[in-house]
Amino acid sequence: MKYRPGDDGKSFLPKMGRLDKNSLCFCVLGDLDELNAQIGVVSNKSGHEQLDEIQKTLMEISSQLATGESHLTEEDLLCLEKWTEEKEQNLPPLNNFIVPSTRPEVHLARAICRRTERNVIGWMEQPTPEPFDFVKFNLVVPYLNRLGAYLFALARQLAQRDVNWISRKSRATANVV
Repeated sequence: MKYRPGDDGKSFLPKMGRLDKNSLCFCVLGDLDELNAQIGVVSNKSGHEQLDEIQKTLMEISSQLATGESHLTEEDLLCLEKWTEEKEQNLPPLNNFIVPSTRPEVHLARAICRRTERNVIGWMEQPTPEPFDFVKFNLVVPYLNRLGAYLFALARQLAQRDVNWISRKSRATANVV
């Protein structure tokens, strides 16, 4: 493998040619890589087989965005929805924001997922060279959105307790520390 071609701050994508490494498409691919690595951390700690499947799907998404081909399906979305609903079944209802102090490695994955989702949206709003067609990627944002919800439910399930956040104003009014 040759590394020197990237020394000029550019890298190559099959459907887009040589681009600056700080372009939004490489930021998105980097976000997906970071998200996948963080999910790997969570998987190693929790041993959830679902996370292995999610990692494989994230690799597919990264590969597809890099090559301009998409194979993400509605089935991928439905699977995440089902897993999220299963996790939420035994959780108490949320009445407040929660502090991400219990199972922070999962909350970090969720935060990376949300950043990735925002950057994918930003990238899709930019003009891209032909023949790259984002219409084929209409399921990427919904997948990342559902993945964020799944990770939130997983963090709550693994923590087995929520640390509720109450604003300073509310605490002062209620004399709560």
